[in-house]
Amino acid sequence: MARRETDIPEDLEKLPTAEAAALAKVQAVQEELRLGEAFIQAHRGQLWDAPAARPYLRLRMALACLLERNAQWKEARSHFEALLRFTPADPQRASLHLAHTLAQQGDLEALSALVAHQEPTPFWLWMKLLLLVRQEQLKQAQTLLRQAQQANRHVLALLQGRARPRKANLEAKPHTAEHAAALLKHLAPAWSASREAMYWLMKIEAETSAKS
Repeated sequence: MARRETDIPEDLEKLPTAEAAALAKVQAVQEELRLGEAFIQAHRGQLWDAPAARPYLRLRMALACLLERNAQWKEARSHFEALLRFTPADPQRASLHLAHTLAQQGDLEALSALVAHQEPTPFWLWMKLLLLVRQEQLKQAQTLLRQAQQANRHVLALLQGRARPRKANLEAKPHTAEHAAALLKHLAPAWSASREAMYWLMKIEAETSAKS
């Protein structure tokens, strides 16, 4: 299977997370110096479209993901935000990681601003649902839950642990179990970071089961 642009390179994956992050940082700085500030600024907003910049962007993404894995939310956030400034079209899907990071930080204002600019895909519907629950806008959350369920009915069972994820494939059709399993990588830790949000999901399931 071809590796995705968001993957951490194999040589870094073999190392302990902290060591891999330190190495990725060194390599990213070297690539940034190679490109030069003038080049980066000249292509700002479309940096991914410049092939010469892609090694740098891949390393910057790898560094951000390693920091995220190590729960270094503040540091990871700065890199994800930089990647989105470099290329707002987000070919590396940095926004998915950023949403998880903001949820972990509890920065609901920033998360709300991020969600507001996204298309109503299953991931962003479920992330917006999390936001509404954490903001205690439960009436709106009930309404959005139905929309999120229609977009991908598999996500709820995965989040609640009632189903086991199948083979994950983010490129699969949005309504499929495979797509839901891929989203779980970002959604599950974001939801689990809020005890109240997980309790709300369990309550919803209990109420649904009682009615059936």
